Amino acid sequence: MSGDKPAVPRAAATRLARDMIGAYASGWFAMDADPGGRMAWRTVERRAIIQPSEHGIARARRSFKADRWTFDVRADEDFDEVLRLCALPRGNSEWLTGRLRDAYRVLRDMGFGHCFTVYDLSGRIVGGTLVVTIAGVSFAESTFHRAPDAGNAAILGLIEALFAEGCRLIDLQYLGNDHFRRFDAIEISQQRYLELLRVALEPPEPRAVHVPRRGRAATASSPGT
Repeated sequence: MSGDKPAVPRAAATRLARDMIGAYASGWFAMDADPGGRMAWRTVERRAIIQPSEHGIARARRSFKADRWTFDVRADEDFDEVLRLCALPRGNSEWLTGRLRDAYRVLRDMGFGHCFTVYDLSGRIVGGTLVVTIAGVSFAESTFHRAPDAGNAAILGLIEALFAEGCRLIDLQYLGNDHFRRFDAIEISQQRYLELLRVALEPPEPRAVHVPRRGRAATASSPGT
């Protein structure tokens, strides 16, 4: 159970979570620049992505000498603690605000929000990453580490697990620096990203995926809350 008190009522968090799903599905993402005001929605002209492959995973494992790691990476364990640690302020900024954390918990409850948690040999949480998955697309949101290479282990564990489950596209939003290139990350145009997103959102077999129609049609304008 998380000790993080809700910042907004559950109904408001649910509305925000549903808006976030629609935004993800149309190339936008939430940015809570004004926690007391309206949610901001952003997109970028150059999108950082990973298209998981056996070759890319093998190359990343060699690059990081992952066979020497002693970490245990587990999916969907200690979600609230990973969320809390990802939300710790870095420098003077805190992007994962209270209402966004509430929304990510709703996404977890809806089956879209996931985490990959890294444990050391003593069972202590030393790293983790937060991710939202819709059909064949995963949106890597935040990563933290408290031990050398623990963040890398979280990201590599995420890529390996998602690839095994049929994920075709991992969205990193920004490349930032060359570090993610070691995971086979590349930058592409917004137009190309939307093309890949459209394909990856189609389930490999008929099943229910919550992607609001208004969200999928909103590529030309920012969604509102």
